[in-house]
Amino acid sequence: MPSYNTMTLDEIDAALAQLCAKRKALKASSTTAQRKILTLARRRERLLQQVDALDQQIAQLRGGQQAPSEPVPEQRRSRRSQADVTACLGAIVACVQRHTSAQRGTIADECQLSPANASIYLRRLCEEGRLILQGAKSATTYTLPS
Repeated sequence: MPSYNTMTLDEIDAALAQLCAKRKALKASSTTAQRKILTLARRRERLLQQVDALDQQIAQLRGGQQAPSEPVPEQRRSRRSQADVTACLGAIVACVQRHTSAQRGTIADECQLSPANASIYLRRLCEEGRLILQGAKSATTYTLPS
């Protein structure tokens, strides 16, 4: 677009007309968006009313007992059974015993564990006092207590 200093009156009028048209289009689109937002809000409100009605019906079918208002937090489930975890812990201790001092990568490979699971189990064994952590970062090794 040329500078307004060099434009003729007709060019300025045309540019103003284009700007007005763009402004109207923006207003129309924002109005459309506002209508969509209001429609979605009304739908959401109706769905919430239906959920409340269903909750009341459930409460009546249960004999007047109220459904818990707060969701009960789910307990985390371990993917391994306790026997498997115990076997993994024993295998880790046996691996450290064979090597007298072992790093996490060696333990993970020999016990067929992911590095993350090996870290979890090694931390647990150290907390229980069955292993001793020596060093830090990449120089970390695990040994048996004396």
